[in-house]
Amino acid sequence: MAEAAGDTKAPRLESLDALRGLAALSVVFWHWQHFWLLGTPLLTWRDGAEPDRTLEPLHPLLKIFYEYGHRAVDLFFVISGFVFFFLYQKAIAEGAMSGGKFAALRFSRLYPMHLATLIAVAVLQALFLHATGQHFVYEHNDAAHFTLNLFFINLMESSGFNGPTWSLTVEIAMYAVFWALARAGALRGVWGCIAVFAIGIGFWFIYPPLGRGLCGFFAGGLIYKFYQACIARADVKRIARGALALAATSWAGLVFLVYRGAPAGLLNHLPAAAVRFLSHAGMAFVICYVVFPITVLAAALCDRLARPNSRTLRLLGQISYSSYLLHFPLQLLIALACVNGVLSLGLVHSAGMLLAFFVILIPLSALAYARFEMPAQRALRKLLLHKPATAPGVLSTPSP
Repeated sequence: MAEAAGDTKAPRLESLDALRGLAALSVVFWHWQHFWLLGTPLLTWRDGAEPDRTLEPLHPLLKIFYEYGHRAVDLFFVISGFVFFFLYQKAIAEGAMSGGKFAALRFSRLYPMHLATLIAVAVLQALFLHATGQHFVYEHNDAAHFTLNLFFINLMESSGFNGPTWSLTVEIAMYAVFWALARAGALRGVWGCIAVFAIGIGFWFIYPPLGRGLCGFFAGGLIYKFYQACIARADVKRIARGALALAATSWAGLVFLVYRGAPAGLLNHLPAAAVRFLSHAGMAFVICYVVFPITVLAAALCDRLARPNSRTLRLLGQISYSSYLLHFPLQLLIALACVNGVLSLGLVHSAGMLLAFFVILIPLSALAYARFEMPAQRALRKLLLHKPATAPGVLSTPSP
């Protein structure tokens, strides 16, 4: 999140960058279920397949990540919405950011790593198919789906190749909606965001990934509007402390509900339908559109007031996109080693493998960012914009 829409530097949002990096790593825990396909007759995922999550490594400690890690994708959407409003909304509305330049900035940020991991997964899936007669996890790995993936089209219900990139498809759709509405001046106030959020709720019942994208991205936009109002006040420090306290309280309550459950006395006084709602859809809504927005606001206000300068925060931000796109190819490599007898099934399912996975993934992602993502981005921007440029490292999302 290093640069504004033009050529001038924007205030750094290191806490939000770090939050995005943590969200990317959270998705890895949700996808650890992929390894439980190994040793079973069917190695590709099917609707209705549900692993016993209590068997996953260190489940009592990591339960919140194993059972709700997929919601980190929605946190990505909220962060993206905040950052894009922060960096681009005014410039687009005033005509200072053309559609071509906006598209070039996004393409150069997202495409190099997407293409590299798409090719890597295609090769690894071909090797896995040769070894087992099946693909691993995602079954749509034919030429047609490869072509669609080249154009960022990877739908959740027909995921293939690097399956988590379904969220890139949604994110890019959000970019188009955002640019069109911003250019039309529909996002100057809050009502445009509220209207799109309401439309997104409707899409939760039609095509949930798009509903998640619309709600999350424009919830982020609403939080940015509130952030603008906060920093204009003389008592902004008090507001920031309040936001931090509210975020901490929200997370404490969420952790309590995940690990201990809702108090039985409360549930006994609620209708059965209300209990089901609180257990499933309601829980998701509270996480995505209450806890996440409050957290993003608190992080942004901290960045505004404290201006952190931490290597750890920067690292987490830098690895967010690469770790999201690299974690499935790395899983596929481990699965290949397992089916070929290099690694035992027991080792793959162990806590040691979980630790080793992160020990490999984080440095690998940092290396990919420094030696591939950024050089490729600079080269593409020089080619497309006829001058070197850097723009915000906004992750497009991740997937469950």
